[in-house]
Amino acid sequence: MSEEIQNTAVEEAVKEPQVNKDEKKLDQAVPYSRFNEVVKERNELKSKMENINLEQEEQRKKVLEEQGEYKTLLSEEQNKNAELSKQFDEISTAFNGYVTEERNALLNQIPESKREKFEKVEDLTLLRTITEEFNQKAGVNVGNVENQVNVQKFKGNPFGKMDSNTDRRKGHKDLLSHYLKKKR
Repeated sequence: MSEEIQNTAVEEAVKEPQVNKDEKKLDQAVPYSRFNEVVKERNELKSKMENINLEQEEQRKKVLEEQGEYKTLLSEEQNKNAELSKQFDEISTAFNGYVTEERNALLNQIPESKREKFEKVEDLTLLRTITEEFNQKAGVNVGNVENQVNVQKFKGNPFGKMDSNTDRRKGHKDLLSHYLKKKR
């Protein structure tokens, strides 16, 4: 008997209507214009608080100066200086690591025979320019092939636009010689 009561209690608990996730979102939806207003107001209040905090800090410093407590001001400034120097050291090491990685990557793009010559270059922009020139020079000889064809791109009939028969024959001869050299 007690088992039946427990089973019905469990079944009734399971039968509770479940709330759809979309319904929750619709109930809590905020218009975008209102959202922008609230964010703008929050940012304004935040900037006002920062200004008030700065003013209070300046007033506190003036009061300490008037009271002659220069030692406390000095110790506060030394603490700030220590924090800033720690931040500077962290940023400096990260930056130096980036520079050395970038420099090594750029030097690896230069041919080994010329690499020793450019290892002493410290300026990254100059080194980038040098590597770009080496990369461009690699593709220079592509157009200077022995069996180069001097025919314009084929749109319709390219021989129809040529005025004289000699131009037509020269273009046709270049085209045929190119295809004959390819087959060999």
